[in-house]
Amino acid sequence: MDHIAGDLAAPVAGEPSPDGADQIRRAALDVVGAVVMAADPGGAVRYFNRAAQELTGFDEADALGRSVWDFLIPPEQAPGARAAFAEVLAGGSPHRYENDWLTRDGDRRHISFVNTFLRDEDGRVRLVIGTGVDVTAERETQDLLEAIVNATTEQSVIATDLDGLITVFNTGAERMLGLPARETVGRNVAELLHDPGELRRRAAARPMRDGFAVLLSVVSDRGPDAGDWLYRRRDGSRLTVALSVTPLRLRDGPSRGYLFVGVDVTAQRRRERARDEAAEEAAHRAAHDPLTGLPNRAVLLDRLHRAIAACRRHHRLTGLLYLDVDGLKTVNDRHGHAAGDALLIAVAHRLTESLREGDLCARLGGDEFAVLAEDLHDGAELDRVVERVQGLLTGSPVELPSGATASTAASIGSTVITGADADAQDVLARADAAMYRAKADRRAAPENNIRP
Repeated sequence: MDHIAGDLAAPVAGEPSPDGADQIRRAALDVVGAVVMAADPGGAVRYFNRAAQELTGFDEADALGRSVWDFLIPPEQAPGARAAFAEVLAGGSPHRYENDWLTRDGDRRHISFVNTFLRDEDGRVRLVIGTGVDVTAERETQDLLEAIVNATTEQSVIATDLDGLITVFNTGAERMLGLPARETVGRNVAELLHDPGELRRRAAARPMRDGFAVLLSVVSDRGPDAGDWLYRRRDGSRLTVALSVTPLRLRDGPSRGYLFVGVDVTAQRRRERARDEAAEEAAHRAAHDPLTGLPNRAVLLDRLHRAIAACRRHHRLTGLLYLDVDGLKTVNDRHGHAAGDALLIAVAHRLTESLREGDLCARLGGDEFAVLAEDLHDGAELDRVVERVQGLLTGSPVELPSGATASTAASIGSTVITGADADAQDVLARADAAMYRAKADRRAAPENNIRP
């Protein structure tokens, strides 16, 4: 026997009648003014309450088992109604929808629905439940509103008046926020549920202080989809809620208040952040030297390609420095690779200090580094860049983990890049050759860079 909301059921031939409790609950649904209909995934009616019978003139026996498309929905509205039905089946509840119903005598009544669904133990949609208001004559009561809103139990559904005072707080909101409805009705939704810090941050760009006004202004900016907001649970914990807000009105009449539908996306947003952070970390590792944190050879070559193109287009000059740290092998041999790593990190730090805005420093591997200096006026300016770098490197020695000290001096080769250059690898090779010429000219032995 199928049950609506786990409790109510329409009798089915050959099955036992509902028990006493079910009969009471069925009777309760029969006396409210709301239209309540339940259909299986194929569209066959499984429950048709008294209000639906009185509205359409179809007895429950006439409706049960019949497809809603065959006797209730006007043919020209069937495609839209089927699409709305499919959206609910796909898990898009709560879903607000309006359409006409045909009566037995051929009349039409315009119904405003909130559609939801029930799942079976395997998670499949078992019943689609439509709770509706006949708005043909624009009749509405508070009991109707509560019946509509509380048809949804998987989302928080909160209705307020025009001042933001809560009028309806459904069971989904109770479960999500740990608050009973009786403690929320009449209280301001922004003050009760929203994070004060978030409201203050969003209010900073708006000439207003009232939290509810801030909330509505963001809704006005974004439309019904108000985006993510922080909700406060009763215990003080925060939830990230994807919130949609729509005015409560009858047809084209004035707004009577607002309906806030929230879905807890805390876990989903946490997974998204973790995925984004992992992707950023992987991209950073792929582009940077793990020891010094400097960009690697691939990044330098990409910048070189773009610098050559810019020189060609704008007739600019760019300089490339190729550096080989003096004495790294001696430091590794005498004091271990930890000392060599400390020396390389110190070189990277001093090279970074020497950069102008827009320059790039990269580690090419081993004891080799490069500095790309763009937007030079002439070769003399590149010479000054080399002098500044050399001055910083040959400054005070650095202390190694062993207690010894070492110089960060390096052999430096440089080359000027112009629009005539065609290939980044050729430019890098030219700077490398200049570095080896500079190394050959140095007279100091690497051992002299180490002080015990």
